[in-house]
Amino acid sequence: MSWLAALFVALSVQADAAASDMDEASLQEALQDLSAAWLEGDFELIKTRSDVAVAMIEASDCPLRSDAAVASAMGAVAGWSEDAVYHRGYLHWVASTVDAQLNVLPDAVRELSALEQSRPGDRYFEDYQFANSPYRNSALRRDCAETVLNPALLLAEPRQATKVFVALRLGSGRWPTRWRNTRVLYAFPAQEGEALAAQIRELERPGRSSGRLQMRWFDPCSRFLTRGDAYVSVCREGAEQL
Repeated sequence: MSWLAALFVALSVQADAAASDMDEASLQEALQDLSAAWLEGDFELIKTRSDVAVAMIEASDCPLRSDAAVASAMGAVAGWSEDAVYHRGYLHWVASTVDAQLNVLPDAVRELSALEQSRPGDRYFEDYQFANSPYRNSALRRDCAETVLNPALLLAEPRQATKVFVALRLGSGRWPTRWRNTRVLYAFPAQEGEALAAQIRELERPGRSSGRLQMRWFDPCSRFLTRGDAYVSVCREGAEQL
């Protein structure tokens, strides 16, 4: 190899390294922006920033990192407040898949993701993401990048949440018989979620279509089916009943 060719190769390697460094710096900035949105409790901003951060992680040289599990879990939680089609099942799957190898998620978030994740082929609108996901490759390098998002953020209390998300367990049988058996699997913000669960426990027994595990968001209220197929609203403190 001539000195000119060697110089060209060296410059190409340096350029690739510089581009990689720039991409990683942009990713770290995106993760910090996501962290800020989470601590503000802004559900819409969390969804947007989670989508950006997860896409950048998946396109990086190191997709199997702690931040992938945390960022995906954040997006999935915020995504439950979306009535329209949203890829929260895929995000739960990413969180669960990465956590299975790195063991980074808090127990409640781990269980939530395991229960609510999609599988390839489950939902047509997630097919593209599954088809292009790096996490279908079991030979990825492990934990090969600096961690930005502390997993404890998933249990942090935001300053002022725009909504409240609560994953509720209604009982141990197929069909629960009492709202008073309700327990919180996970809530964001946690304190408001527990306060809302306390209100739910005071309701009459569930109506015929109430399932054992329910994902609820309060914006500022949520309606619950009770005996006789009547709906009752449970609302955040200071909000008027629907």
